[in-house]
Amino acid sequence: MLNLNNQYLYVKGTCNVNVSDITTGEVVFASSKVMNNALTTSVDMGEIRAGLGNPIAIQLPSNAAVNLELSTADFNMQARAMQVGATLAYNGIRPMCAAVTASGTTISLPDGATPVANYGFDKIYAYVTYAGAENVGTAYEVDTDNGNEISGFAAVSGNTYNVTWFERQANAQELGISGSFAPGIYHVSTQLAVYTTEGGNAGNRGSQCGWLYIYIPRMQFAANAETNGNQTDPANTILSGTALGYEETAEACTDCTFPMLAYMVYVPFVTSGNGLVGIAVVGGGVTVKAGEDVVLPVKYVMADNTLVQPNYGHLSFAGNATATATISNGVVHGVAAGSTTVTITSSDDENLSCTAAITVTAA
Repeated sequence: MLNLNNQYLYVKGTCNVNVSDITTGEVVFASSKVMNNALTTSVDMGEIRAGLGNPIAIQLPSNAAVNLELSTADFNMQARAMQVGATLAYNGIRPMCAAVTASGTTISLPDGATPVANYGFDKIYAYVTYAGAENVGTAYEVDTDNGNEISGFAAVSGNTYNVTWFERQANAQELGISGSFAPGIYHVSTQLAVYTTEGGNAGNRGSQCGWLYIYIPRMQFAANAETNGNQTDPANTILSGTALGYEETAEACTDCTFPMLAYMVYVPFVTSGNGLVGIAVVGGGVTVKAGEDVVLPVKYVMADNTLVQPNYGHLSFAGNATATATISNGVVHGVAAGSTTVTITSSDDENLSCTAAITVTAA
């Protein structure tokens, strides 16, 4: 049996989700309270039949789609604004309530009240009922030119009334959903935990070995701003949407390229088998003139034999003859004519290292 020594990976749980403005890159929504996170893909296969018996000769793919079903446990106004393509604003209208005792046959709103018309009304109303009553009361117009007196209400001196009116409050968030809205389009990324049985206390016990990142460069939300007011089930936040085609480059080319819908990136922990099997220097070394600099062409050798550009900050460089050449962060500086070597070691895994030849020529 052929054994490829594959590491079995398991994904469970979402660490967080970030939603960013596609123009500025600013994160406009973030949550670590993700309940559901399901990425689904689909494509229609159009069959073409030909030949004796009319069998399927080929199936041509079309209508490719990527959808993200995502919800968080918390209630969030910003997410609802993104769902309907609206702008979340402050200074929203809220109800106010006070008990007012009549000193005559009229009553007014308490001192300091700044009443406004509630959403959908062009007049400022107050609702008055007797203290202790359960109903909100009868609507009366508020005379703002006469000390916020409640017009048309006949009070009995000494009686106390419950009065409700509306005011704007600076920190109250306001979301307006218009009759013609378009769901917002944003950049979405999610972070999921990856586990493996390797490195665990037993062969069937998992330990986390990395993160899985899913990026959707252009996701249009599904216009779902629903809010559940059920007594037993809390209102959560829906972030579901559909990926739109993202053109990575506008450059013309001879071959047809297709827009990207999503990316998956698995980032292993260094101690959990990260696919890195070696370090190499292209050409085995470099030649540099005294007094000049050259970058050492270091590459990671991956498990599939591909070469990947490393982050030089994750490598250490040890030169054997500083009188001939010095090296810092991958840059070789020629000091004097001669030959020497430098040892490159991964700071993530000390078992991964290589030696490169350095030749310095006269200036």
